[in-house]
Amino acid sequence: MGKVISFMNNKGGVAKTMSAFNIGILWASIGKRILFIDLDSQANLTRMLSSDDPSKSPKWENTIEDAFVIGPKLNPLPILSSRYENVDFVPADLKLSNFDAETSHINLKVYLLKDLIAPVKDNYDYIVIDCPPALGSIIMNAMVASDGIVLVSTPDQPSLDGMHMIVGVYNEVLADDRLNPYLRFIGCLITRVENDTINKSYIGQIEEEFGAYVIKPFIRKNTKLNQSVSFRKDIFSYDPKDRGAKEYRDAGKEILIRIEQD
Repeated sequence: MGKVISFMNNKGGVAKTMSAFNIGILWASIGKRILFIDLDSQANLTRMLSSDDPSKSPKWENTIEDAFVIGPKLNPLPILSSRYENVDFVPADLKLSNFDAETSHINLKVYLLKDLIAPVKDNYDYIVIDCPPALGSIIMNAMVASDGIVLVSTPDQPSLDGMHMIVGVYNEVLADDRLNPYLRFIGCLITRVENDTINKSYIGQIEEEFGAYVIKPFIRKNTKLNQSVSFRKDIFSYDPKDRGAKEYRDAGKEILIRIEQD
C-alpha cells in the first residue's frame, strides 16, 4: 500500500512547493510511482507538473475542489498524467480557496481527502501532498489522510512560528483516536539557508527543539533553484551538477529512509 506524505508550514515563502516537487520527482527517478496532490489554491505545483512553459496556464475540466464538493457522493480524484515518467497529479486552482464555504454542509468533512485517496492508494508508492500555508479544514484533511508529515521552514521567526502552529494541530490529531493517531512526524527540512549569524541562530533553535527530526543536509539559498522554479523545471534536470540538486537529492533520500523505517 502506498504512503501519503504531506509537506506543510503555516508560513508561506519557505520553498514548501519547491521541496515537495523536487523530492517527489527524485523518488520517481529511482522508480517509485508518485501521485502529487495540490492542495494549495495558488496551484504552483499544478503548473510545474503540467508544463515547463511559463507562458502556459492550463485550464482544468476538474480539479481537487470539484472532487470535494460536487454531488451527494464523492467523485473520483481527477488524476492526470504529468510530463514526468512515473508521476501523476491532481490539479488545483483558485476554486480551492472556497473549500470551507463549499463544504460547510458536509458532515465529517475532515475525512473527505482520506476517502478520495482510499480507492487509488494502492496504485502508488507515494502520494505527495503540497499543503497551503494556512490552518483550517484543508490542513486537517491532509493530516487525517496522511501517513506522515514533513515540515518545511526557513531559518527565521515567522517560519518557526508557522511550524509551531502546525505542530499544535498535529498534536490534536494524534490525541484523537477518531482522527489519525498513527500520523508520523517525519522531520523538518530547513531551506533557503544563508551563512550569516541570524540564520545560524535560528538553525540552532530549530535543532535544539526538533533534535534528530531535523533533516540533513539543509537546502541553501541558491540562484539555480530559483531559476528552476521560474522555468518550471526540477533542479535535477535544470542543472544536475548544481549544489541545490545534490542537497535535494541527499535530503530526499534521507526522508525516504525515514519513511521506510516502518
